[in-house]
Parts: sequence; structure tokens; C-alpha cells
Amino acid sequence: MKMRQSVAEFERAFHEHTHTDRKRRHEVRKEAIQRTKVRHRERHVQSQFRRFVTLMVTLVATVVVVAYAMFQILAWIMA
Repeated sequence: MKMRQSVAEFERAFHEHTHTDRKRRHEVRKEAIQRTKVRHRERHVQSQFRRFVTLMVTLVATVVVVAYAMFQILAWIMA
């Protein structure tokens, strides 16, 4: 009788451990997915910022070049 109890206790402990381990693995997997989503979002925001800065630099450079060209042409015409 005592042998059956210890085997039953062992099985119950094994099932509890298995259940706990599955639950822990599920939580770890969820956290990993969440971290991946956060990293992806951060990369996307960083990429958008770089595009914005590139656009602004391009616009400013265009304004400078066009203004310089206009004044050069105006000076050439006036001379």
C-alpha cells in the first residue's frame, strides 16, 4: 500500500512539474514575441525618422541651390 502511495505521489509531482514547465515555457515564448514586436516598432520609428531627416536636408539643399542659381542669373542679367 505504501508503495502505491509513493508512486501516486511521484506521478502527481511529475504532472505538476510538467504543467508548471509548460506554463513557464509559454510565458517565455510570449515575452520573446513581445520583445520582438517592440524591437520591430522601434526600428520602424527610427527608419521613419531617418527618412524625415533626409527629406528635410534635401528640401533645404534644393532651396539653397535654387536661390543661389537665381541670384547668379540675376547678377549675370544685370551686368
